[in-house]
Amino acid sequence: MALAPRQTGSSIKAFILATAYQAGAQPNDIINGTAPCAVPDFVDGRETLKFIRGGGIEIGPLNGRNTWSSTDCGFIRLGYSVGLHRVVDSVYRMAHSTYFYQGQPEDEHESFKPLGVTATGNNAMSPLDMATGMQTITNQGLHHDPYYVEYIERVDGGRFYSHLDAGIQVLDQGVANATVLTLKGVIRSGTGARNLRNFSRPATGKTGTQDDNTNAWFVGGTPQITTAVWVGDPNGQTPMNRIPEFAAEMGRNGKVQGADYPARIWGAFMEAAHVNLPVVDWPPPPANPRPAARLYWPGEECLAKLVSGTLPPTGPTTTPAATTTTQPASTLPGDPPPAVTTVPRAVVVQIPSATNVPLDVLDPRAPMPSIDTRTYVYPCAAPPANVVVQKKST
Repeated sequence: MALAPRQTGSSIKAFILATAYQAGAQPNDIINGTAPCAVPDFVDGRETLKFIRGGGIEIGPLNGRNTWSSTDCGFIRLGYSVGLHRVVDSVYRMAHSTYFYQGQPEDEHESFKPLGVTATGNNAMSPLDMATGMQTITNQGLHHDPYYVEYIERVDGGRFYSHLDAGIQVLDQGVANATVLTLKGVIRSGTGARNLRNFSRPATGKTGTQDDNTNAWFVGGTPQITTAVWVGDPNGQTPMNRIPEFAAEMGRNGKVQGADYPARIWGAFMEAAHVNLPVVDWPPPPANPRPAARLYWPGEECLAKLVSGTLPPTGPTTTPAATTTTQPASTLPGDPPPAVTTVPRAVVVQIPSATNVPLDVLDPRAPMPSIDTRTYVYPCAAPPANVVVQKKST
């Protein structure tokens, strides 16, 4: 089962986050985590739109609730912003092994595809794949392929064989350490905190739960050991809901989620595995080199400049205020005239947007679409009712 690919749920977001940081995003950059969002998907070979309606939280920094509480729409937008083809390339490099590599025959391991729903975990990866990829992050970006034998000794104690692997620097050290620092919040105050808040040493990780609770994960590590835990039915995609034994032990209607049994198993194993190891931490990532930027998904989010009126105090990262309420109109003689409805309006003019990262660009450091946080960003398909958008004149 360590080699059996299963859908990953949100645990794959750790790799998307690292890919974004490698492309120049930084922890204080802003992403739109609100729901709903519509994402291209395929059902029975036909392209359609999948609407993600739940789990939206806020428009806010990557090093914040969007990651710690695992917003689907936020990470779907982040994946499109960085480029899904670059996410695929990065996942293959972070999790590379003789069991998972680009160009691998489908009968050995189904390929990791640039799906619109990549952030929700619809690609399948094995526990070994996930542990290997997370190891690249926890090892400060230095990737090592997994192996079986550390060394072989002769009868006389001489070393007959030693495994030697210098590794490949897949992520910059600062990028890996920034990812580690952001994912620490998952354990301190996010989805993993319920069962791991009291873990005894510095640790980082990500929960994952697939649709209908068919697969549940916790993937994370310390500077010394990285571990992936998967819980599910080895024989099928069986929903883990309303299981009486689980309900009696932990409540939550007997649902198994990554924050529950996988996190508890991970914590129990990792506490024991570290008994004779010193308590160490990662070095802090470098300071952010620039002010925070607003990351966006070109085509789904449009840009505009204020012409007249007033946007709310929180400015470009929130929906403008609602209209005022009024007295209902009366039809009785002698009644006072109805109050006049006043609708606070802001007029903005559309400005040019960046385009999606081209498919032939695999440079992990090529920049992703971003804009100054003071720029007004709105949903292209549905601008707020009290904001008038004027098209830029040619």
